[in-house]
Amino acid sequence: ETLAITTVYVVFVSIITLVVEREAKPYCNLFLSSFTYCGSWLIVMFVLYLLLLDARMTSGTEAIVLSGMLCFANIILIVVIFWVDVTSKGKLKRSVSIHMNKVKE
Repeated sequence: ETLAITTVYVVFVSIITLVVEREAKPYCNLFLSSFTYCGSWLIVMFVLYLLLLDARMTSGTEAIVLSGMLCFANIILIVVIFWVDVTSKGKLKRSVSIHMNKVKE
């Protein structure tokens, strides 16, 4: 009973923290904001994975599959972070060049 209550508490607090941080938007830089958001989700997923292992809800093949899924999610989030960074820099360069052309005119 105690482990179930602790699991629900951890999941609730972690998701509320993610929502509050996302809504507060504490970072002006788009890359940094995306990086911290993805990092927070990675931490939540890792904690949930460890809770599932600790509660003995997964074992053997299931634990290996969940571990692989977590690794795959990490790779996808890393790719998304770098993609956001590259596209935001491209948008910044275009907006600066448009602004500079208007200033020249």
